[in-house]
Amino acid sequence: METCFSLPIPFIPSIPPIPAIPAAPPPSQLSQFPIHHSSFSIHHSLLMPPSSHLTRTPDETRALAARLLPLWPPGTIICLHGDLGLGKTTFAQGLARALGIRRPVSSPTFTLINEYRAPISLAHVDLYRIRGSADAATLGLEDYLDAYPGIVLIEWAERAASLIPPTAWHLDFAPAPPPAPDDARLITLRPPLS
Repeated sequence: METCFSLPIPFIPSIPPIPAIPAAPPPSQLSQFPIHHSSFSIHHSLLMPPSSHLTRTPDETRALAARLLPLWPPGTIICLHGDLGLGKTTFAQGLARALGIRRPVSSPTFTLINEYRAPISLAHVDLYRIRGSADAATLGLEDYLDAYPGIVLIEWAERAASLIPPTAWHLDFAPAPPPAPDDARLITLRPPLS
């Protein structure tokens, strides 16, 4: 049994983000991933340390989502963490666009779950108004976590932390430290734990 230890990568504002993530393939090719979700997640978590990405505009945040999409085949769970107004919904919009979804994407704060159909569908979940895992379970969140055939994107995932499987990917959204512009964001990608 192999053990993987990840060390945090320090953020140095003067160095631009690493452009090692390939561009997203066309949506028609996304369903052709030959790798099963669980082995894909385990494989990448052993090879990929956490990485930090600086975005200076909402368009850059959307573009980052499109660049990360090749990491996430159908069945992937993506958890977004961060305060209000830091770009979580903007990231969801970029991911939806990269999946070929043309409908407007907004935060499902009041509906809690929005589904968008595409060759790879997207379930966009917002747990901001949820008090904890028990509330999230009454929504049927576990059905999405266990068997959704597309990608599940969860804003405020920490509010249902006990339901989130170790195969989930996590993105932490924070204001970028100076000397970055005030509306710049530091988005840290953390691969699955298993």
